[in-house]
Amino acid sequence: LHFGTSDEERLRAASELVNPFTAESTANMARGAEVYRTYCQVCHGAGGAGDGTVTQRGYPPPPSLSAVQTVNRTDGELFHIITYGFKNMPQYASQVDREDRWYVINHIRTMQANNPE
Repeated sequence: LHFGTSDEERLRAASELVNPFTAESTANMARGAEVYRTYCQVCHGAGGAGDGTVTQRGYPPPPSLSAVQTVNRTDGELFHIITYGFKNMPQYASQVDREDRWYVINHIRTMQANNPE
């Protein structure tokens, strides 16, 4: 991935990166849901509200994935955030494979559509 960790690079990723996978594949969506449960749910919660189990033990809660600020982020920006981290969110490049990051973004988009704020 030819992007740095700075805010400028995050915004560049937002405009340049495009999700190569669609949400129309049942297998891809199932994989995205599995990745979310494994890596994201602990902080973001089952429904993406930012109420995962670690937040109940003092870790700062992330914003809701259905919040306007998150909904308005491009898939490329979300990919950069998952890869390099952002604010309190650690980087997941070494834990989550590149394709899985795109699959989980599709899962998040489905969650957003089903739980608008």
